[in-house]
Amino acid sequence: MAETTIALSRTDLEKLVRRVVREELRRLIETRRTVSGDPLHEGPSDASQDQILLVEALDRLAEYGTDPDAWLDWDTVKAEIARAEAAGELSR
Repeated sequence: MAETTIALSRTDLEKLVRRVVREELRRLIETRRTVSGDPLHEGPSDASQDQILLVEALDRLAEYGTDPDAWLDWDTVKAEIARAEAAGELSR
């Protein structure tokens, strides 16, 4: 398989990374996986800190939830890249 190089502006790359991270966070939250319940979690158990992190994460999700551009699944991202490549909008 040939390797392809795709050039993106810094702004487009930041948007892409944010969307992918947001989608992954949403997926993880939907499965109700918690930091304290993860056996790979480092450090001692601290329920008060876990609660603070949870509240901050839920606040951030609520903030992004009102922005339709903040949420894209990975298939949509790949489709956007494919469309931009086909339209010649991405330099190689």
